[in-house]
Amino acid sequence: MVFLAAGAAVVASCASWADMLALGRLAPVPIGEVQGVVGDDDDGWTHASPKAGEWVAVQGVVHGRILSRDRWGNRSQGFFIQNRPEQADGDPRSSDGLYVAVGRSAWIPGPGRSTWAPEVGAEVVLTGRVQEHYGQTVLTEPRLRSEVARHRDLDAVLRVREVAPPSDPAEAGRYWERMEGMRVRVPAGALAQAGRKVYRRTQDSEIWFIRGDSPLARLEDPFARRWFNDRDAPPDSGMILIGGLGIKAATGRVGALVAPARTFDRLARPVSGPVYFAYGKYSIQAPEPLDLEEGVSPAGSFTVPEPTPGHLTVAVFNVENLYDHRNDPTSLTDAPSDPGTPRIRPPFDYLPASEAEYRGRKQALARQIVDWLRTPDLLLIQEVENQDIGTMVDGRLVVGPDTIRPDGEIDALQEMAEVIRRISGVVYHTAADRDGGDERGINCGYLYRADRLRLVRVPRDHPVYGVEPRIDLPGDPVPYNRHHENPKAINACLPLNLDRSFGLTGDVVSPRAPQTAYFEGLGALEGLRFHALVNHLSARPDRLVHQRHRQAALNAAIVRALRKAEPDVPVLVGGDFNVHPRAVPARASPTGGQLEPLYRLPLVNLHDVLLRLRPANAYTYVWQGQAGTLDQIFVTPDWAGRLVKEATGVVHGNADWPEDAPHLYPYGAGDHDVVYATFDAAVPEDEGP
Repeated sequence: MVFLAAGAAVVASCASWADMLALGRLAPVPIGEVQGVVGDDDDGWTHASPKAGEWVAVQGVVHGRILSRDRWGNRSQGFFIQNRPEQADGDPRSSDGLYVAVGRSAWIPGPGRSTWAPEVGAEVVLTGRVQEHYGQTVLTEPRLRSEVARHRDLDAVLRVREVAPPSDPAEAGRYWERMEGMRVRVPAGALAQAGRKVYRRTQDSEIWFIRGDSPLARLEDPFARRWFNDRDAPPDSGMILIGGLGIKAATGRVGALVAPARTFDRLARPVSGPVYFAYGKYSIQAPEPLDLEEGVSPAGSFTVPEPTPGHLTVAVFNVENLYDHRNDPTSLTDAPSDPGTPRIRPPFDYLPASEAEYRGRKQALARQIVDWLRTPDLLLIQEVENQDIGTMVDGRLVVGPDTIRPDGEIDALQEMAEVIRRISGVVYHTAADRDGGDERGINCGYLYRADRLRLVRVPRDHPVYGVEPRIDLPGDPVPYNRHHENPKAINACLPLNLDRSFGLTGDVVSPRAPQTAYFEGLGALEGLRFHALVNHLSARPDRLVHQRHRQAALNAAIVRALRKAEPDVPVLVGGDFNVHPRAVPARASPTGGQLEPLYRLPLVNLHDVLLRLRPANAYTYVWQGQAGTLDQIFVTPDWAGRLVKEATGVVHGNADWPEDAPHLYPYGAGDHDVVYATFDAAVPEDEGP
């Protein structure tokens, strides 16, 4: 028991002295009465305490502490208490545990003018007001009435459940809500379903697991032992989230992180900790570092073979906010001191913290392109900073209005190409239409090998790349559609009278306009011509569903115009579509699917081919422990027959790896994996996929 000297500051309370006297006479109630019964038809995710707003007294054993900070850097502390079985209400549908919010201080008021610092193992009687804080039942304004005992053996005096959550979301909500605030155990052998996630603003960290004895974790194919979000999941694949707030509390460091796990690692020892609810997720906050056993490497599911000169290789690569560390004076969102925009507010968690961080990410991404992708002929890039304030001179970007003017190319892409040249000797040219950038300052673009491809010189009267484009757009054309250029961003306005409640925002169809580029082959690829559209559709899969459908329709309109102009020239449509391949809208749609306009053209989605070839490899992103496919390549049927299937797949080196783990370089340099496709330039075009 820790008391401070008389006269020390006491945590301010909203209760009056009369209230304090009344609280001193309150009889402790079972914590289950505070949490409330979660009925079989209740929504556990939104369940609230029946005593919210009331003052109560409770008795329990302190079994965990957490430390966190908010996006502005303010620290916050709290602890968890739980009834011993003989004190509980005896109803398994209510939780016997409760979170106690302390705030920035490390202690709470005690008897008289004393203070008390929470200690794990202490059994105490507390008073406080019950509140719901973003879905979690919390005891606020806590005061220690008495300390009953110290150094309780948690495993001996508390009922500790071994978690086995159901896979159904509604059932899982009730399951976890009935244990909110309680001490639970994750058994050894639990299988990681994602790499460690680190939230940059708060430095919170987390890892998703499934039980090691679940049917999913015991599948014969080790790469299939995971939950694929865009397919049906096997039974008993309930997810378990382990966080690091307890580790922060134990070390006193808000920057402390949970262990740097990657997908398929296993827990070597059980983990016991409190059930916590925040940001719409139930988690178990580990009190100490995890002991992990390394599992099979996700990278082993597909390796790019040695390229063949007569094959065209294409990769779709979301480089996750590749911003440099220079301040663009024309941008409102690319420096910590910038004011932001109405929709993009500081602090900007996508900016590099230093020049060294930017240089390290640039090097790691270049290494992936050289070592894993074997310098493909064409890279379709997403999430690169749309900045052009310098010019490349002798391999160095020279910046400054008084030295050399901008050169019309995206700076970060140019610097990436230069790093690749230094590593491998391969020269890439860059291309992008900066009209395609969004309000935050990111854009799509191209990297293409100078010895294998070049941009076609298109005439001013070309029906797509020219000054009078003839495209049947899903809305009025925007002014930059009339630019004569290759590559070219193309967009359309959203009609003003649209019903915005069906997932539409802004005044244009695509905040990041799709770009189309016209390429022709050199050397062994001589005679080959094709169009490549690069995309970054609006996020997320459950939002803006009708906008994404219009964005797919915009791409389809461009493809139709290209094919009408030159029917024999193949078209490739790739990028980060921010939706699963066959996803339907969350709300009723007359068309049935968000990407339906592309399928209806028809175009062939290479994801469908990969599902037949190597289904466990077919994903590009991991969200809350669930693998899914956001990054995709569609091709016209005449080119689908050219696909070299053994040299087509997803290169896994980012989505399954921990964030903020420099020792794993170059793994985890981004959050998306790369779709890699190979086409035979000499195969007749009438073959099927």
